[in-house]
Amino acid sequence: MLTANAYGSGTITYAWSIGANTQNISSLCPGIYWVTITDSTGCQATDTAGVYNDSLTVTTSFTNPSCASCSDGVIVASATDGVPPYTFTLIPGGIPTGLNTFSGLPAGNYQVCITDAIGCASCTDDTLTTQVSDLITIQQGIVFPNPVRNEFVLKAFDFAKSKFVSMAIYDAAGKEAMAINSWKDRFNVEGLAPGIYSIKLLCEKEVAFFRFVKE
Repeated sequence: MLTANAYGSGTITYAWSIGANTQNISSLCPGIYWVTITDSTGCQATDTAGVYNDSLTVTTSFTNPSCASCSDGVIVASATDGVPPYTFTLIPGGIPTGLNTFSGLPAGNYQVCITDAIGCASCTDDTLTTQVSDLITIQQGIVFPNPVRNEFVLKAFDFAKSKFVSMAIYDAAGKEAMAINSWKDRFNVEGLAPGIYSIKLLCEKEVAFFRFVKE
């Protein structure tokens, strides 16, 4: 809650940046607020105040997909200390809903955002992974050419064509730079900035990791 205290002649009026005209404003999201105070003679004063404590918090629980090619993962979100009712949004997906459970999810990176009744929002990140016991790490195959200018092929990896699930390319900081959802004879990375990249290739119950240099 923010309270404006003023001294002036006659009737005092208040004009807050959120449109309120009362002396006090409450149920505020974090941010900067300002108020203009006017007395009956027309004298005005303006002041600002900040709300810095974000009380709305998000917690999640999740169930990983049961296999590398399965889409049966689940994320359950809950909110505390906000003003209900809440709206839940899963990213990717992006459709707000009143339901806090997201199911039918494949392995991947997700963000859950919750917005409360007064517009405060909070987000959290989750990663669904295939259980490690369900994967076999494979080493055969190489990136060619390496360094890569525009395109590369994965040599000695023909079996992946029929078992391909997904492939992701990560930069040196571990941030996903490219997601590939179908097998290709040649992979185009012309749009990537020069640097060192890692590849994670998921093929049903097998996973392979590679590294290449982008010129």
